Amino acid sequence: MSNEILYPNIQFVPASGKTLNLILDQIDAFNRKLGNERINIRPDYQRGEAWDNDFKEKLIYSLVVNYPIGNFILRRLKANSMEEPTLEVVDGQQRLIAIMEFVRKHTTLSPSISRQIIGENARYYEYDEKNNINKEGCKQYSKFLKDPKISIRLSFGQLPSLIQQQILNYNLNVIEVSCDYKAIRQYFRFVQNQERLRAGEIINAIPDSPLSFYLDKIINKDKFLEIIGWKESRKEFEKLFYSMAGIFDNKINFGTTDKSIIDYVSNFQSLSNESQEAMEKMISSINAVTEYADLNKYKFSKRLVKFFMLSSGYEFIDFCINTKETFDIFCCIESKLPCFNSGDKGEIAKTFDLYPNEMIENYKKLFILGRGSHSPKSTHDILYCIVDIIKFEQNKK
Repeated sequence: MSNEILYPNIQFVPASGKTLNLILDQIDAFNRKLGNERINIRPDYQRGEAWDNDFKEKLIYSLVVNYPIGNFILRRLKANSMEEPTLEVVDGQQRLIAIMEFVRKHTTLSPSISRQIIGENARYYEYDEKNNINKEGCKQYSKFLKDPKISIRLSFGQLPSLIQQQILNYNLNVIEVSCDYKAIRQYFRFVQNQERLRAGEIINAIPDSPLSFYLDKIINKDKFLEIIGWKESRKEFEKLFYSMAGIFDNKINFGTTDKSIIDYVSNFQSLSNESQEAMEKMISSINAVTEYADLNKYKFSKRLVKFFMLSSGYEFIDFCINTKETFDIFCCIESKLPCFNSGDKGEIAKTFDLYPNEMIENYKKLFILGRGSHSPKSTHDILYCIVDIIKFEQNKK
C-alpha cells in the first residue's frame, strides 16, 4: 500500500489577472529561451493535446463573445538558467493550446462558426471598413454579404479589429502554486479527476432564469435522466428543456445554436398561454415516465430526447396513458434512424423490411428534422408524422 500523502500541502497564491497576450508571450519566451518569465505549457506530467476541433472552436467563440473561461493554475519554479522555465501549466493546458493555435499559429475556424461570428459582428466590420483598417477581415465580410452561405474559414487576423484587441487584452484569472514535483503530480491527478471545465460546457452554461419555475415541476429529474440513460451534464439537459419553451413560444428554432438558447433564457420574461400549456403537457409526460417506466432500460440519444419533449408538448403522443407501453414503442424509433446516415438504399431496405413506403418516408422526415435548424412551424409540421409512426408500430405489435 502506498505511503503517499493523499492531499499534499500546497501553497496557493491568491488569483491575479494577466492578459491573454502576456501569457502567450511568456509561453513563447520559454520556447525561445529568453525573458524574465518563461512558461512551460507541456510539463512531463501533462497529458498532451487532447481536445478536438469542436471543443477548441467553442472556446474561441467564448473569447469572441467575452464569456468567462475559468481559472488557470501555474506552478512557480526555481530556474537556474534561461533554458529552464520559471512557471509551468498545471491546469489550463488544453485551453491555452487552443488559444495559442488560433491567435499565434493562424489556424482557422470552421465555415459554420465563421459565418456565425461574421453575422453577429457586422457593426464591427463596418467600423473597420469606415476606418480603412483590417482589409483581410473586411474582404471576408464583403464575401459574406454577397452570399451568407459561402464557405468562409476565419483566421484570428480576419476577426474585426476590436474583437482581436478584446481577445488579446482578455483578462485570465491566474492562480500560482508552490510545491515539490511529487506534490504537484498528486495535485494534477486530483485536478484531472475533478475537472469539469470544458469548452463545450463554457458555451452551454445556462444562466438563472424565471424558466426554472417549469424545470422545478419535474418531480425527480435525476430519476428521469437515469431512465433515459442520459450521459451528459445536468446543464445540457436544462439547455434542451429551456429550448423547448423557446420553440413552443415561437422564439427560437429547433436545432438552433447554443448562443441563441442562452440569449433566449437570459432575456426571458413570460410565456404565452398556449406555450404554458405545451410546457405543462411536456412536464406531465416526464413525470409519468419517471413514475411508471423501468430504470436502466433505455438509451436515449439527444435527438430522441428532443422528439420526446416536443411530441408530448404538442400532444402528438400522450405518455400519461399506457405510459410504459407507449414509451417502449417510442424508444424503438431511435434504432431505425441511423440507417439514413449513409444513404445506402440496401441498408434502408434491410432496416425497413416489410414497411410501406409512406412509413419509410415518415421515418426519413424524422431523420431530417434531427439535422440542421428548423422554424417552430416547420418543426411542428414535420414532427406530426410521429403520430402515424407510433400508430403503425403499435399495430405491428
